[in-house]
Amino acid sequence: MEESKNSFKLPQSNVKTLENIVHAYFLCGKGKTKVGEVAAKCALDPTNVSRNHVFLISVGILLNGRDKQLTEDGNRLGIAIGNDVEPFNVWKEILRDNVTISSIIDLFKVKGQVTIDDFPRRIASVLSQSIANRATKSGISYLIELLEYSRIIVKTDNRYILKEMSEENNEKQSPVISSSTEPMKDSKRIEPVVTNKMPIENNIVLPNIHIDLQIHISPESTLDQIDKIFQSIKLHLYS
Repeated sequence: MEESKNSFKLPQSNVKTLENIVHAYFLCGKGKTKVGEVAAKCALDPTNVSRNHVFLISVGILLNGRDKQLTEDGNRLGIAIGNDVEPFNVWKEILRDNVTISSIIDLFKVKGQVTIDDFPRRIASVLSQSIANRATKSGISYLIELLEYSRIIVKTDNRYILKEMSEENNEKQSPVISSSTEPMKDSKRIEPVVTNKMPIENNIVLPNIHIDLQIHISPESTLDQIDKIFQSIKLHLYS
């Protein structure tokens, strides 16, 4: 849903409360619903429901009007919440389609990572709001919680990074072990020691078995990762 940055409003409650509100709207059925009915469904004070309306409207979950109703995306989210079928994935789709959230995501595409302390200030800058404002600060905190919940960002050490970037880094750092018998450049070959003496069991001469094991290790693997690979090979092949 295309929205201007000025129309984006921060959430006023945590993820659990937001989902309770969306699910309550879904339970009320299609069509416009009064806030009192929704509040009764989710056991919240009507003011707690209404103060989150502007955020839910700005991300395309509710339609605007005196009495609100769910959009198509809002209905999808309500179904996912009610059936506990990974609602975070629906949140992710909805949030990524918002122009303001896209601008926040772009912070990571430029810098790669943002420190936990600096992230709220950067979001406030995107929103052209002051982090010193108490309501803005709490709203940004709820938004960051939602971004984590929806698997858009992940916290690692003292910084946030995009989850997709975290997954790419993990793939690059994971050593790759191939069972291919074709020789490859720079591959390390380990050959078990075999004796010339043929083993005999129950008067039957058993053949010696020669095994070539090739290990292809990513150049980005750490020395500790490489050591663990060879320790494992030694344990399983020679013990």
